Amino acid sequence: IMHFAELKHDIPKIYYKKENNFIFSSDSTDKNFLYIPSADGKKYRTKFLKYHHNITFCGNPAFYNREKILSQIILNFGRISIFCKSYDFYKSLDEIYKNGLLNNYHLELFRDSYKGYVESQQELAQIFISSKINIDMPSGGIKPYNYRCIEIMASGGFLITPFSNQLIKQFDDGKELETYNTESELIDKIAFYLENVNISRLIASKGKKNVLSSCSFYDRLKKGLKVIYDKNSCNR
Repeated sequence: IMHFAELKHDIPKIYYKKENNFIFSSDSTDKNFLYIPSADGKKYRTKFLKYHHNITFCGNPAFYNREKILSQIILNFGRISIFCKSYDFYKSLDEIYKNGLLNNYHLELFRDSYKGYVESQQELAQIFISSKINIDMPSGGIKPYNYRCIEIMASGGFLITPFSNQLIKQFDDGKELETYNTESELIDKIAFYLENVNISRLIASKGKKNVLSSCSFYDRLKKGLKVIYDKNSCNR
């Protein structure tokens, strides 16, 4: 099963359906799928001007796993920048309070971290590239990585994301992005890169180059069709 992120309008309709043992969709819950995210690099084209954010998270924080990680980041580094829908943010705020993940002081820092909802890809790109560190984190179950990773790197932003074998097959860990396995490792790496922004900028530039050269819709579609035709030829 292959997943082309946001690619439904760029492939023939026949591939929307389950045919030849392949499923194309905007999102897949099948843990055995082959995940091939793609992005239109032009939509994330932006220039670095200066840093506006130290640590940024874009996405729905209202999952217990994310609330735990964000709480640890707040405890160690104080106020950060969180971009998401207001409903999702205040739901996470309520759940963090109920689960006792933060005391009243740090809960206020979490509340002050909310920066609103971002409408366009250009706005996202400017946020990613103007953040010293962009954090990706799983919502719950294990997934190789998500489309947000591609967006961050396409924008020239520095990414720290959970480790996955499929991820490091496409990107050079420590040279094009940074990965983590545990919350404590994430905290250590955030601290390191906040103090070594010149290193993170170099990593971000290499990650962007890789994404723009190998993760376009055209490149991903070619790879997908190659897998299909190779599969079919083997069955003849």
